[in-house]
Amino acid sequence: MKCRVCGKSGLFFKVNSNGLCINCEKKQHQTVLDFEIDSEKELRKQDKEFAILVKAEELYEKDNDIEKIIAVYEDVFITKQSTLNSQSRWFKLVDLYLKAGKNDKAWAWLNLLSIKHPDYLNKIEEKRLKILKKEGRFQDAMLSLMASIGYSTSNTDRVTYYQSYGKSKFLKDAPMLIKKLKWQESDLLKLEAILSSSITKKQFDYNLLRDKYQKFLTSKQS
Repeated sequence: MKCRVCGKSGLFFKVNSNGLCINCEKKQHQTVLDFEIDSEKELRKQDKEFAILVKAEELYEKDNDIEKIIAVYEDVFITKQSTLNSQSRWFKLVDLYLKAGKNDKAWAWLNLLSIKHPDYLNKIEEKRLKILKKEGRFQDAMLSLMASIGYSTSNTDRVTYYQSYGKSKFLKDAPMLIKKLKWQESDLLKLEAILSSSITKKQFDYNLLRDKYQKFLTSKQS
């Protein structure tokens, strides 16, 4: 018999039903045990971090000390790089930054979230849109509006989802930005066509959207 892991064999060499010798079986068992221990430790760590955040939020309700609650959130999510899976609290830190006038920190945190949690790019772009509008950067805000809608489209059939929900949202939200930018009403349909062309059945192409939007901006300047 021959061990399928270490390759040792012999006339009286024994392996189990999984093809492992006794040494490899022990190693496999220890690996599984170590993984279970690490997972349990991580869960306990997350429970503790969650409790810390809840306590900080309760205290904030009483003392309204925004710097203190931001410090707690930064310690958990940035300094200790918590793996706590809490979308609401990831974005609560953004809102706290914005309330405290720390736009640069909010933007940096969103950039980090976009790398660590790309599944939430639609929400990330919505927060970026909020910052850009607040800062009066309406050209960039338009791109974030389109991107947030593009990323929101369903993975099953993005085109159908966009036509059913995304398009109407864009046509509703974009006019305010167009007015701020003093563009023409006809630009609304041009921008919608740019957004629509960046969405196929299976994917949303941000790079294509950005490039086409840049060409549109260039045409506005000529």
